[in-house]
Amino acid sequence: MANRLHRTGAGPQPTRIHLPHIHTFSALKYTNFRYLWLGGFFSSAGDWVQQLTLGWYIYELSGSAVMVGALTACRGLMTIVVGPMGGVLSDRMDRRNLMRWNHIFIATVAAAMAALVLSGSALPWHLFVFAALTGAAFALNNPLRQSLIGNTVPRESLGNAIGLFVTVNHLNRSLGPALGGILIALLGPGPNFLVQAITYRGLTTTSSLLLGLKVVILVMFQ
Repeated sequence: MANRLHRTGAGPQPTRIHLPHIHTFSALKYTNFRYLWLGGFFSSAGDWVQQLTLGWYIYELSGSAVMVGALTACRGLMTIVVGPMGGVLSDRMDRRNLMRWNHIFIATVAAAMAALVLSGSALPWHLFVFAALTGAAFALNNPLRQSLIGNTVPRESLGNAIGLFVTVNHLNRSLGPALGGILIALLGPGPNFLVQAITYRGLTTTSSLLLGLKVVILVMFQ
């Protein structure tokens, strides 16, 4: 019996395990999504750099930990108030144009803040106004950017694209404050605000590229 099984090749066969193909960065092969993802990376990093810089500078001006907490609360309050409006506006207006003008606004406000700090004219109330304006702008920017994900990748890559955005946000929670501390140590708070203005002016370019590639988006989903 044993010889017969040996000759006919019968008996237990090894089990083959088929592992799924894992494409961690597959969504990045789409040009539109690369622009959107890179813009999200710099925007998220800039948000955390700005929070650190504001807290550091308000303490340098006032020497009060209470002022640091009040400034953070002011920025957070604007996020709570304006955040829901971002979703409504992204549904009713052209998202790409809205995002581009949002970046222009942040760059302009950051440049004005840099001028105040570099000239030595900045006062605590300037920082509160700046925190309120940029907090509102960031609260508007985040839902706008996320709502565009579905327009830049096909349906089968949507999960991967969302995962890459979430990864960027978590990464910048550590990277952003570290980068902000390095910039303050090397350049000081004034040039730090100027770097932020230049960064957001650059993000305006990525928004324009998304505008120019609108035809590509439409063709992808036909």
